[in-house]
Amino acid sequence: DGAFNAHALAAQQGAFAMLESIDSIAQTSMNQARIAAAVIFFTVGFVALLIGALLAWGISEPVSRLSTDIQQMDEYNGILPEFIIPAARGFAIKDVAEAQRAFRKLLSGIRAF
Repeated sequence: DGAFNAHALAAQQGAFAMLESIDSIAQTSMNQARIAAAVIFFTVGFVALLIGALLAWGISEPVSRLSTDIQQMDEYNGILPEFIIPAARGFAIKDVAEAQRAFRKLLSGIRAF
């Protein structure tokens, strides 16, 4: 009976040692996964900020030129014309470009006159 208990005790200690080893490996893997998740999260965030900044810069330039054209036209005319963007079609960057071309044509016509 004593030999059986000694064998069971050795098996139990071996199982506990194996569980501690598995726990250590799991903790290491979890820490690596957390670090990888943080790196991926910050990388995606940085890329999103970069794309947002590039889009903002690309959109602000034509709008700024359009604003300058409107201000120049106001100097010639004294009043700003009202224009309405059709609600059914919605607002798009193409509308800004079309409005800018129209204002440039109108401005060149006023200058020629």
